[in-house]
Amino acid sequence: MPCMPADVIEAVLDTGARMDMQQLAAAARCRVLGLEAWVKVCKTMRVKSGLPAVVESVCTAVAGDRLSFSSRQVTAANVQDLLHIAVNKSDTTAATQLLTFLRLPRSSQGHAALLQQLTPALLLHLLCTAVERQHVCVVEQLLRLPAVQQLQPADVAAVIQAALTPGRSMVMLTALCKPPLSPLLDAANCESSIAAAMLANSASVAHHGVALLCSCAAARALQPAALARLLAAALTAYGGDALKGYCSHMLVLPLLGLPGAQALPAASVAALLRQALSCVSHPLSRLESFRFLLSLPAAGSMDQATLAGVLQATLQDAAYPAALAMCEQLSGMQLLDAATISSLLQTIIQQSGSISYALGGDLDADADGDPEGLVADVPVINKLCELPAAALLDPEPLIRQAVQLRALRVLPCLCRQLQLSVSSLTAMLQSAAHDKEYGVLKLLLASAAAQQLSRESLAQLLECTVEAAEEDAAVALLQLPAAQQLEVGTAAALLDCAVKQQCCRVCSLLVKLPAAAQLSPQQLAGLLQAAVARQLHNLAEQLCLLPPAMQLELQFVAEQLTAALELGASCDCVEAICGLLVADHQRQQALTAESLDALLQLAMQRRQLRPVALLLCTPAAVQQLSPQRLQALLLHATQQHNDNSVEILSQMAAAHSISHEGVEQIMTAAIRVGCCGMLMDLCELAETLPADAVCRLLRTALNLQWTEGVEVLSVHLQAAEELPGCSVQQLLESAIQQLDGEAAVYLLGLKGAQELQPQQLLQLLQLALRLRLAEPLDAMCRLQPAWLLSASQIEETLDLALRMRACGDQAVVRLLDLPGAQQLSSSSVSLLLQQAGQHGAKQAVVRLCELPGAQHLGPDAAAAALSFGVVEQLDSPAIVALSGLPGAQQLPASAVAGMLRSLMRRDSYSVPASTTLLAQQLLQLPAAAGIPADEVTELLQLGSQRKMSAEVMQQLFTLHAAAMRRPHA
Repeated sequence: MPCMPADVIEAVLDTGARMDMQQLAAAARCRVLGLEAWVKVCKTMRVKSGLPAVVESVCTAVAGDRLSFSSRQVTAANVQDLLHIAVNKSDTTAATQLLTFLRLPRSSQGHAALLQQLTPALLLHLLCTAVERQHVCVVEQLLRLPAVQQLQPADVAAVIQAALTPGRSMVMLTALCKPPLSPLLDAANCESSIAAAMLANSASVAHHGVALLCSCAAARALQPAALARLLAAALTAYGGDALKGYCSHMLVLPLLGLPGAQALPAASVAALLRQALSCVSHPLSRLESFRFLLSLPAAGSMDQATLAGVLQATLQDAAYPAALAMCEQLSGMQLLDAATISSLLQTIIQQSGSISYALGGDLDADADGDPEGLVADVPVINKLCELPAAALLDPEPLIRQAVQLRALRVLPCLCRQLQLSVSSLTAMLQSAAHDKEYGVLKLLLASAAAQQLSRESLAQLLECTVEAAEEDAAVALLQLPAAQQLEVGTAAALLDCAVKQQCCRVCSLLVKLPAAAQLSPQQLAGLLQAAVARQLHNLAEQLCLLPPAMQLELQFVAEQLTAALELGASCDCVEAICGLLVADHQRQQALTAESLDALLQLAMQRRQLRPVALLLCTPAAVQQLSPQRLQALLLHATQQHNDNSVEILSQMAAAHSISHEGVEQIMTAAIRVGCCGMLMDLCELAETLPADAVCRLLRTALNLQWTEGVEVLSVHLQAAEELPGCSVQQLLESAIQQLDGEAAVYLLGLKGAQELQPQQLLQLLQLALRLRLAEPLDAMCRLQPAWLLSASQIEETLDLALRMRACGDQAVVRLLDLPGAQQLSSSSVSLLLQQAGQHGAKQAVVRLCELPGAQHLGPDAAAAALSFGVVEQLDSPAIVALSGLPGAQQLPASAVAGMLRSLMRRDSYSVPASTTLLAQQLLQLPAAAGIPADEVTELLQLGSQRKMSAEVMQQLFTLHAAAMRRPHA
């Protein structure tokens, strides 16, 4: 029983059963797996196995053990059994050490007897056992024994084939397929080994085995017949779960390097090529195998019949890449006759119909677009048509066959390569048009004979294609040289039909023909009217550029312009038609004011005044568009939010003659619409508006809360700089009340803002503070009137800012930058400091401490400013600034001690950061050094109870030590 479980062995041993040496050796010869477990269990159970000690050591040896063999233990009688047992083990330790012992050079008579026991039969059996156990190191040691040279070729082949069975490693195979074993193979056994290697369960193992065996000397002695058999086997071999034939080309390549393969006859190569097509199913492997076989010398010496037969087989199998490889690699292709080439082309044509269907009916599909290069029928046709005998082919039957079989993929290629006559091509084109095969008609035009089609034939074909609305075919026909020779009547009829069918591309090409320039005005008028009605804008534009268009009646052109505007034609189309109305001075004079007014009204309504801007330059426009009329048009366009029309009308010369009242009315309409673009265009007209009119416009924009409008008016109108201070004050008051800070900033940039009285500016400042509007504060404080504010006014404003908590510290800091703030008294500064601290205005506290009035604060004022209620919400810079005041430096020791005591007795769950900061600053004051020792002790106790910071406690300890060193009074 192989791999007998330990508990089963224990149960057998409990019955008293034992295994002797002969039984153990016999089981090892049969390659029973796991025999060593019997001895290991006996040793574990401390049961005597009855086996010699050397056998027990061999069976129980594991990796890392070092065995010591001697001539007494290993004798001629037991050496074969020991080798069978050691090699059959799963572990290689005992086998490698035993073989090393046997190979040690000794001169004793017993050692010679041991070597005599290592017979070729024993070596063959041991090699097969080691291969089965995957013992590569054991195999390498066995191959170093002298008996290896006595192995027979069949024995060597048996060992190698044993390594090719499933589960064997490539390392084992590599060890066996090199000297000293590989030179012992003969040709017959080498052939059988290579054939066996091809059947390996893995493509990589099969390729590796074949490549190794092909490097043997016996492989170079293989005859061509043997190589033919091996190549045929390689083409049908497969391995693992890969597709059949996936590794065929990998097996073929090493075989082709042998001398016997280079001597294969042409018939054998032809048979192998056919076999590659029929047996190898994977397309890429089939192509590679085919190319490898084509590289053999015999492939180039195949006769015409054999070559044609192989090529015919590839085409019938639709193996176009293989056929293309033959055309590129074999010089014998140049010897094919016209009949053979015609037969090959017919085969391709027959196959092409199914390929076109498989590609989804894409008539323009080409082999270049095939991602894998597997559908290469078009390149094959090109190669065949380049052969010398292809010049003798009759192209008409082949092309007719392609048309009949719907081989549309290859039809353009056939037409390009084969030289059709003009008469044959004309007949085929007419037949395709009659059968309404317009796709075929377009493909037939690839022929060189299409360049020689007559004008009459082309006209007939164009008539059919345009009537059927087949634009692709018609466009292809119009690109032929005969199209340039079409008559005027034919071109007019084709244009009329194309307009009705709305074939835009055809119309564009027809208009560019020479015959189109010779159309009569009546014909052109009909075409233009139809193009406008069917909204063929590009065609209408092109028709207007033709020379006959200048002869169209003015009334007709005006009607078409009206129709184009009503139908919403493109700007280019409207501009082209409008150009006909003003093409010369005579036409401009003939344009009436009524017609002009109607066109302008319609253009403004459709928001297309720009395309008809040329009308504004006519005499009728100059007469019709008086300033009053232009004012009405501008007002109407502005109210309708027609910025395009406003831009154009505002640039006319008459627009600058509109009265101030009219301009103000138009500007007011633009403000109410809320369009910045229109307002900026109109600002050029408003340059001369008086200041009161600009003030009214600004007020309108403010009332509508349109900040962008205030910006445009204040920046782009010169009169805005002339507004008086009272007007600017009213506008600013309105902007602030509406909380429009940006508008207020724009107004503060006006020149009139500098003319405000300090009292007026003070009112605006306080209004912004009450409404908490921060944007205009900075601009207000930079005005000249702000520098004239008195200290009392600044104090009043600062008090308001602190009480309203308006705009954070920003307002206070801006006010403190004013010159009047430097004149604040110490009492005012003291009140402001307390107020700023209570409201947490940190920056304001720092700036207040920098004022001259703060430097004159007394100790009482400094103590009030340093009280915890003031500094509770302040940060470190603010507290440091307060403690640095001269009044704080003059505080008596009793006051400092009282402030510290009050600070530490405050009831709170934790010590705020401001408490720690204030305590540190108070302890750094000069008076802190004079606090009596008992009071310092009390402060230490309070600090310990409140868990004050280490820095505060350290300062208190330092003060206490200094107080203890002072002499008592």
